[in-house]
Amino acid sequence: MSLPHGSGWYQIAFVSEITRPVFPAAIGRHRLAIIRSGGRTRVVDAICPHRGADLAYGGRLDGDAIICPFHGFRIGIDTTVEHGLRVREHEILELGGLLFVRLGEGADNGFSATLHMLAETRSLVPGFTMRLDAAADMIIENAFDQAHFRPVHGIGLESSFRMMPSERGELAVEGSFDMPPSPWQRGREDGRPEAVPFRARAFSPGLIVSDLGGAYPYTVITAATPVPDGGAIIRLSLALERDPDGQPPRSDLVDFLLRRSREGLEKDRMVWEHRAKDHHPVFTNLDGPVRAFREFCDGFCVVASG
Repeated sequence: MSLPHGSGWYQIAFVSEITRPVFPAAIGRHRLAIIRSGGRTRVVDAICPHRGADLAYGGRLDGDAIICPFHGFRIGIDTTVEHGLRVREHEILELGGLLFVRLGEGADNGFSATLHMLAETRSLVPGFTMRLDAAADMIIENAFDQAHFRPVHGIGLESSFRMMPSERGELAVEGSFDMPPSPWQRGREDGRPEAVPFRARAFSPGLIVSDLGGAYPYTVITAATPVPDGGAIIRLSLALERDPDGQPPRSDLVDFLLRRSREGLEKDRMVWEHRAKDHHPVFTNLDGPVRAFREFCDGFCVVASG
């Protein structure tokens, strides 16, 4: 089961990926242009309303307008400047080198407050990108699929997942994993697994924040954004507690967490990319959180393609 892209927050770039003042991006078939000028970032619809040129390919910024590469008209940004032509600007969040855009109205679900809190109290670490031939919502759904963790990742459940009350419209689940010792978790001296609390909060069909607690807590921000020709791009980042001097964790530990996260996604890739995409699921009693996520996704309206 897969949803078209819809309203809500999506990550469209790491800031380090943006290499020119007018830069292309997309959420599914909805084309966007990222504009960076004078220390300011803006995101607008990329399709010129005149004849359909993509303003992110050859367009130039001119004050509050973009010069279309096709006919040279000034296309206003949320205001009409020439020939009655303009494009819509979208709300963004740019924190810690991560750039998110919000499509449609509503559907914030507390993500803005969550990201600001993480940026204020933790070190945000932009991670890596990965392209997969899998639907974005299927990737995010994985965090709610408690039955897959042991066979795919070798991680046992200390306790089954529990759906948590929503605070701002997000979908939240909690549980506990049996985590083996690692350079990050360290674990018990006898080498036995440690019970690590787990919480996942989905804010849109393409965005989830996962917290792993215990003695060495950390947070994973996983964004899965649909791409125009199918599939999705994952952008995975970390939010890590600072040491007593206010410094981020050692780089070798950060590298370990990112490497372990990539390895986990590669294991999921084998399943995701070979699923029968038109299969109608037969749910079991372990799939309550998955069904809740599917219902959560159904609440997002579809945004028309550009």
